[in-house]
Amino acid sequence: MDRLRAALEDTVTRASRANLDPRIFERMDETARTAAVGLLAARLSSGSDDPRIPTALWTLGAKDSVREAASEGAWSRTRVASIVCWWDHDQDPRAIDFLVDAAREATDPWSRLSAVQYVRSLPGDDATWSLVEAAAEGGPRVGAYVVRELIIRLGLAEHQAPPSMLATLPMRASSPLRSVRVGAATQLRELVNGVVEGRTADQLGLATPPADPKAVERVRASVLTPQPSRPDIDVDVDALIGLRGEDRRWASELLLGRLATADPRVPAALAWFGGGSAQRALGEVSFGPKPFRDAVAAALESLRGTEG
Repeated sequence: MDRLRAALEDTVTRASRANLDPRIFERMDETARTAAVGLLAARLSSGSDDPRIPTALWTLGAKDSVREAASEGAWSRTRVASIVCWWDHDQDPRAIDFLVDAAREATDPWSRLSAVQYVRSLPGDDATWSLVEAAAEGGPRVGAYVVRELIIRLGLAEHQAPPSMLATLPMRASSPLRSVRVGAATQLRELVNGVVEGRTADQLGLATPPADPKAVERVRASVLTPQPSRPDIDVDVDALIGLRGEDRRWASELLLGRLATADPRVPAALAWFGGGSAQRALGEVSFGPKPFRDAVAAALESLRGTEG
């Protein structure tokens, strides 16, 4: 019991391990195992968020305690770990229902991603929409991963070349800028709704070839290739000027996604496009080195000037 108490209080171990050391329980007699169950259950009921506890309780035979922790309460790492433990050992369909809810509703990135690992392989529209909400509401640490999983799930992996929105959607879904993530989430919901309704990639606008492939490639290479030794080299504005239609939309979305890199060349290029999306994103920026923040301020000033 002393080893168990020490392990539970060891926050370093708690952060680095998914389960308690199983050797703790190997030599416990029945009395000690009963006491261990009581200790672990008490920590659960007290609200201790320790995702190692459910597996330990299951190992000790306290399966009902795990099921109860999985079935009720706020979304926490421990609750999601309880659901995962329940599903891993029992394959109970009720656990899957809770995993779908966790993917949709949990706010902690670890909890959400733990649920997504299971939900991504489930059939049905309910699972798909829970992944959409996980991507839309999961924040920078979750968005890109779940969007990539959705692209595969929806059978759209071959449609990720410019000017498809899928070429930049994962990047934008993981942006530190909320307005960029919201724009990506709106597109994602519309896309999934179209797929669920039976629309094809052509009908969804994902298979449209570039109007000017050479200009698109020039922009792509210019934006994605860093120039650390030549910070004076701007994004290829001449190529940007020549873009039209879907090519132009793709370039704007690419630049919105690349703001996260704090590349000082990006704000001016984004300001050239203008529009509310650029202004909202630039207005949110509160990170990056001084050259980048100066470039953001200049771009915002330029956009405000065009309004007048």
